[in-house]
Amino acid sequence: MIKNYFKVALRNLVKNKVFSVINIMGLAFGLCCAILIALWVWDEMGYDQFHANGERIYQTIAEINAGASPQFWVNSQGVLAPALNDEVADIEVAIRVSYNMTPLISNGSVKAKPEGLYADSAFFHVFSFGFKHGDPQTALQAPYNIAISEKLALQFFGDENAIGQTLTVRDFGEKEEYLVTGIFENTPEQSTLQFDFVMPYGPYHKKRSWMNSWGNYDDRTFVLLREGANVDNVREEIKNFIIEHQGPESTTLLHLYPFRDIYLKADFSRGLGEGGRVQLVRLFLAIAILILVIACINFMNLATARAGKRAKEVGVRKATGAHRGSLVVQFIGESILITMISVLLAVTLADLMLPFFNTLTEKDIYVPYGNAYFTLSLLGAGVIVGTLAGSYPAITLSAFQPAKVLKGAAHSSKSLGGLRKVLVVFQFTLSIVLIIGTIIIYNQIRYVLDKDLGVAKENILYHPLYQAAQQREAYRNDLLTVPGVQSVAFSNFSPLDIGNTTYSVSWSGKGEEENIAFHVIQADRQLLETFQLKLLQGRVPEKQDSLIQVLVNEEAVKAMGMDEPVGQIIDVWGGKGIIRGVVNDFNHQNLFQKIDPVVIYLNTGNRGFIAIESGNIGKTIADIENIFKKYDQEYPFEYEFVDKAFEQNYKIVVTAGTLSNVFAVIAIVISCLGLFGLASYMTEQRRKETGIRKVFGASVYHLTTIFSLDFLKLVLIAFVISMPLAWYTGSYWLDYFSYRIDITYSPFLIGGLSAFFIALTTVSYHTIRAAMSNPVDALRYE
Repeated sequence: MIKNYFKVALRNLVKNKVFSVINIMGLAFGLCCAILIALWVWDEMGYDQFHANGERIYQTIAEINAGASPQFWVNSQGVLAPALNDEVADIEVAIRVSYNMTPLISNGSVKAKPEGLYADSAFFHVFSFGFKHGDPQTALQAPYNIAISEKLALQFFGDENAIGQTLTVRDFGEKEEYLVTGIFENTPEQSTLQFDFVMPYGPYHKKRSWMNSWGNYDDRTFVLLREGANVDNVREEIKNFIIEHQGPESTTLLHLYPFRDIYLKADFSRGLGEGGRVQLVRLFLAIAILILVIACINFMNLATARAGKRAKEVGVRKATGAHRGSLVVQFIGESILITMISVLLAVTLADLMLPFFNTLTEKDIYVPYGNAYFTLSLLGAGVIVGTLAGSYPAITLSAFQPAKVLKGAAHSSKSLGGLRKVLVVFQFTLSIVLIIGTIIIYNQIRYVLDKDLGVAKENILYHPLYQAAQQREAYRNDLLTVPGVQSVAFSNFSPLDIGNTTYSVSWSGKGEEENIAFHVIQADRQLLETFQLKLLQGRVPEKQDSLIQVLVNEEAVKAMGMDEPVGQIIDVWGGKGIIRGVVNDFNHQNLFQKIDPVVIYLNTGNRGFIAIESGNIGKTIADIENIFKKYDQEYPFEYEFVDKAFEQNYKIVVTAGTLSNVFAVIAIVISCLGLFGLASYMTEQRRKETGIRKVFGASVYHLTTIFSLDFLKLVLIAFVISMPLAWYTGSYWLDYFSYRIDITYSPFLIGGLSAFFIALTTVSYHTIRAAMSNPVDALRYE
């Protein structure tokens, strides 16, 4: 019986080549998108899952309750981990880990500035990074030990055994010798901690005395709970830990968050990860489901459209004793066969598209052919999709009554026609929502990248000063002699990425419970010229005196409630400062966040910011490098452009927008394939009507209009339904931005017209062909 079903299914595929190709291609495109998205989601969800003690590793999150709403910081104090080790019994060990550092490391003439970490000695006990040589438990016990990656060992020592060798490390202005005590495997791609060396935290902490303060949030703290410890009890125990050490005036709460969830859920609220990359995962999972639904609708539409052609087959089978259940099994089996063919084609298409997909997502995903789980998942998906897509047509076809269909009587054509219209409307509703959503995403991305931020960012490069910092003014003067160099400023941060945030700003009239976060940047007076900041009040201070010379932005003036800010005294980090001027507000982080109060005070910075002319940039940079080498023969000249660094804030959004464009196009293509097949069937069904109308004088234009209107009415209904859905989803996505576009009528107009044009173009081939046919061919047997 199964062999017979298989033969019948193959015969039907060959007999109806056009419909078979449309069904297979539509499902293949949909499944290809689903496979690519599933592989991407699987990669995203695999981050930080390889640690042996993963379920017991947590990161501390500080909830700072000051101002209108709490802020959540993953940074922590250098004194937090030792205190947790001493006072919380259920913590096996708490460790401090710096952010990535790039000291100059050398072995003779071989020099490099790799990225690495400073960490407490239990680092390799908490995290499972495989060791090739050395003991991970003791590698960081001595103050001047260093563990390096296989890659770094090869770079510095070639094929020699690196264990026991020494490396010279220049950090914080000092040269020190470190003993290589461990070589670990190169960090996996699916690790949020990426590093090529780890050095003990002790010397790092010793050089940075400010880290002994409970008010300093500079690094990260990770906690390994004891086996069997109740994390909820530990959370409750440490909730007020910082308040107990800082004093009753503190409003900072401490939370623990699972380390393996940090990558996906890095946006916090109430101590919980409620956003971040997980939003993208949800978005693309939804898109994958929508595309599969559109592909399944194609299958159902075309299968029910062809129900009349298979009615007599059903009648004969029932008349010869076939039960309805066996017919359902047969038709669902045919559907699964088509789906399995589509799965094979989809995997091939996915493999072909992966290089393009990897370029877009900056991943290195591959199709895991040898993975049994992947193979079983594909087979399972094929069976599920085939069953879902084929179930309604199977039930409908098997319900035909043999006596009626063998006499040529009607067989539910009206109900089937109604269902087809509903499915077409549903399909185009989803497609139009995707089109409109894609336009909204594109407009917001353009707004973000093109918005006037209140500060210049084009053609400004920056670099660490290193030894040139010892002769700043001479270095600046030499740079200004380079053709193409417009201005030079020294600062510790770019105005577009201010890393220092403090609540330690006081002023006359400040309320006792008034805690406001200020972003603080140390820079010289040339910062305004280099970044084209506007001085709205006061003057730019010439030099420092007994008081800190301070500039503030407009938002800071509002926050402090000052009518006449110039000349007012404020306290920053315990030092007295005087406000000399007010600059315009500028976006100092990114457009996901609002503009906060900013304090700029006259000081020396450790980075050079150089504004250059747009012409002959390569020659200008080469000249700048030559001057840098005059002042620093030891460090390499490393630079980056401010605008490129700023755009990194939106890389994930740009990627999401690009992928949304691609998947929206694929969804439209799938919809058009279905509409193309349906139009072919419907015009074939109306051949006699066409012939009669032509005999009575109907023109090609008139007939094309009549047939096309049937489909365009459905698209119009889909457009009306899609508008509120698209507006809601677009608004939901835009809410993640503090500065966003308004949703206007244009995306809806473009989306609607695009859908009408695509639908009209798709059905026109068949409607024009039918309208131009010879009526004699349709009526010769009447």
